[in-house]
Amino acid sequence: MAGPGNYTVKLTANGKSSTQPLTIKLDPRVKTPQDALARQFSLASKHAARLGEVSVALQQAGDLRKQINARKKEVMGNPELLSAWEGLEKKLEAATETDSDAGLDYLGWPLPARSVNLSLK
Repeated sequence: MAGPGNYTVKLTANGKSSTQPLTIKLDPRVKTPQDALARQFSLASKHAARLGEVSVALQQAGDLRKQINARKKEVMGNPELLSAWEGLEKKLEAATETDSDAGLDYLGWPLPARSVNLSLK
């Protein structure tokens, strides 16, 4: 996604690079003022960045879930430690639980329902 303007496109393949100028022109049917288009582009870029952050966070939560399961297996004979790991697991589930009423599931990336402090005590 890019706004109207002059750009340089660079293609690199098999160790060889080629550049070419590129001009993006606004569709003449669009009557939106330039400043509004710039704001829209800025907001869309920020939104895409946040979605990327959410995706990374959910992937990290999945990795943490695997680690918790491995640790739970290691402490099966210790009810106190097992309880602590299960408590952390519940906090993780609460942190990654989606709010189905919010309608924020976007491109398969559900947004967490709320902020939760994940600390093992």
